[in-house]
Amino acid sequence: MDTINTQNLYTNAFGDQYFQEINHTAFDTVGATSTFNKVFNQVLDQENMLFIIVGSDSGLLVPYLQKYHSDRGRHYILIDKPEILSYINTNIEIDESLVSLESENINFSDLSERYSDYVAHGRYTLLRSLSVIDSKNDLYRQLWEITLDKYNIFSASESGYAINNIFIDSQLKSLSSNSTPVSKIENALNATTAVIMGGGPSLDDSIDWIKTNQDQLVIFAAARIANRLKKEGIQPDFFVTVDPHAVSYDNSKPMLQFGGSAILIHSNNANNKLIAEWSGVHAYLGLMFPWVDGKHPQPDNLNIVGPTVTNTMASVASYLGAEQVVFSGVDFCYGEGGKSYESESVESKTGKYLDTATNRVKTYSGRIAETTPSFANARQGMEELVAYSVEFFKSRFYTLSQEAALIDKVEYSRPENIQLPTQTKAETINNIKEALSFDLKTYKTHLKEAKSYCQEMRDLCRTVIKESRQGKKIAQRLFKDLGETDKLTQQIIALQKDLNTQMGPHAEFIFNYSIKAYKDFMNPSIGKEDMTRDQIKDSFTHYFSGLINSATPLKKSIEEAISRLNHRIKEAAGTKYFDQMVEKWHELHEEGRPIVWMKMHGFSMEDLTQEQQEAVQTLLDTYHQELTSNETRLSQQLKSQGENMANQFDRIHRYFIENRPYDLEELINYIAEQGGDNAKDLCHLGTGYLYELKEMPNDAVDQFVQIKEEKLLMEGLKRVVNITLDKKDYQTALNALEVLTHYSDEYFIAYADILAATGDGSGAAEIYLHYLDRNEKDTATWIKLAKLLIYLGLQDDAIQAINKIKEIDPDNIVTDELMNLATRPKN
Repeated sequence: MDTINTQNLYTNAFGDQYFQEINHTAFDTVGATSTFNKVFNQVLDQENMLFIIVGSDSGLLVPYLQKYHSDRGRHYILIDKPEILSYINTNIEIDESLVSLESENINFSDLSERYSDYVAHGRYTLLRSLSVIDSKNDLYRQLWEITLDKYNIFSASESGYAINNIFIDSQLKSLSSNSTPVSKIENALNATTAVIMGGGPSLDDSIDWIKTNQDQLVIFAAARIANRLKKEGIQPDFFVTVDPHAVSYDNSKPMLQFGGSAILIHSNNANNKLIAEWSGVHAYLGLMFPWVDGKHPQPDNLNIVGPTVTNTMASVASYLGAEQVVFSGVDFCYGEGGKSYESESVESKTGKYLDTATNRVKTYSGRIAETTPSFANARQGMEELVAYSVEFFKSRFYTLSQEAALIDKVEYSRPENIQLPTQTKAETINNIKEALSFDLKTYKTHLKEAKSYCQEMRDLCRTVIKESRQGKKIAQRLFKDLGETDKLTQQIIALQKDLNTQMGPHAEFIFNYSIKAYKDFMNPSIGKEDMTRDQIKDSFTHYFSGLINSATPLKKSIEEAISRLNHRIKEAAGTKYFDQMVEKWHELHEEGRPIVWMKMHGFSMEDLTQEQQEAVQTLLDTYHQELTSNETRLSQQLKSQGENMANQFDRIHRYFIENRPYDLEELINYIAEQGGDNAKDLCHLGTGYLYELKEMPNDAVDQFVQIKEEKLLMEGLKRVVNITLDKKDYQTALNALEVLTHYSDEYFIAYADILAATGDGSGAAEIYLHYLDRNEKDTATWIKLAKLLIYLGLQDDAIQAINKIKEIDPDNIVTDELMNLATRPKN
């Protein structure tokens, strides 16, 4: 059944109305409020947060959130089945300023606009309702999985905005290299067939076909596969790189060996060291400058299409006019057996299961494959790009792998069925290289104009910082002397107006440069008419503080860009500033830059003095040593990821709850082969899970009790409790719980529950009291204790427990019923 029957409404002893099909017996013992308090009180104790909750627990979460968690700038989105949303809208009063209802078809991309205050500042999270946590209903388990996939993609997409300044800083560092836009060669690939070579596992299956037909194929390659191409004897036409991070250099540096033969297309904010050391022709994507105004027109250009380099390559190939675009190694998912990259990659040589693959995609073969949130987001982005390119560029798209993630409008084809052009690509590629060829005079003009524009923006930042500091001082004096309030307020308003005039079209850019400058004090309630004096004062103070905290590092970044531009201006002067250039190349760790500099001026080593030759050779020796080094940041990072116990546990646990015995067994074998500090315990846990899936409970328990590592032992013992309770082996369950109580007080409750259920009421009461002595505000457990004491006939103790419940939660309606039971005359 795909729907919930909303006719079967159940009312418990506490007056809660819910559907047992959804929540079963979750609220029978202590009622919804006490149960919710235990589950949600701590996690919801966060200011200015957007909580996205999967499931509404038969609608009961709506009044609970509105009554107990309605302040401090919080907002809630409850996602549920259509029939439950209809029931809520008909029967429950909703405060729409606090709670929003969404169906299972929620479009997460809309949240950025609808809840911009939360999303832009990273103040959102996904939670499970009790119906999902308990997993008693398959519909809610499925709803969680579908929503989690969407949320992971959304979160991966939004995460870049939280570190906006990293991309801007990198763009400013690369400004001196961003002199030739890709638009200069628009439509240069008309009537060609382009192959997009990514680093996915399916590259291994089609690389021979590419090698055989490389004269007819315009080859776009991710920089990360350069060594593989050299090994295979394949000459790429285009390398594409987009990542600004330092690890990107390690991953992409092999492409530098193709500087004399290939073309580099790079984002405007790609790793600046990589671009600085590229010795061939190149062109940039996106805007030349990270800011825009009407006084300084920027070249029209192809925008950067992400989030991965394969998305960018496909975008460039279509923009340049390729008639057919063929994907090889563009998989966006794991291959069978956990393989995630082509066989010669650092990842494949480091191991399998290196990333957190929490999402699922369907492949062309029909297989449901694992993928990461980043790859899932990239697949979605590629689907949108392909749809656009098919409509506007009339390109046709093919994939050569049945094991790649399914993408709409990308057709699977066997390599031999791809119809190749009759002419070779040689003339086309030579024409592109000629169009992008370096011109020293044009380059000098670019450097001069870029420096002048940067100086204007630096001066603007200085003005913003100065006036914002003045405004902050005034704001901090507000309401200290009420007689000065009007005057100070007018001064603040005048300063804000002047700042907005000064910043003009750059205001939003300066504000957004450092989003985190606003994150910690963002308050969605600011601007409401009922603001207190403190809120008004804080809003002004935070406005000016945010500007200071954003404009200050921006000014520093622009000053660094000016310094780099000055350095490049000296490079363009030949040998005049040679000693200063060498010093700067060392400082910037651009040891390969002398190759570019000599090519710029047509120098050979013989054109330099002996001293200059020695200085250049010292730099180049370091450069070549770096190029041949295999122990890179990337390999170290990947090795750490692969050995991380938390990552391995998450995958083991996910395979268990998703009932995937084949994948679980393969993962256990892999961990055993790899070894490591916790390999044996992870294998015990995984094997215990595997035996559970195979319905071999005794063997499962035997594996769980052999675990030594504490965190893994806790997981194992929790499974022991579940297994032994199902078998009614209460003593073994109690033994496991006794060990667990050493790690967390919460297990005392389950221990007491079992004692009570097996007839040891006094023992259970003693354990409940022991727990409540440490956790006295746990209403749910006080209710359990009161019920037990009534059952045991301990009237005075029961009344004392009931009064304690009234003290903690005066509105709890269960206390009246409990008091009636406790004071009822004995027969």
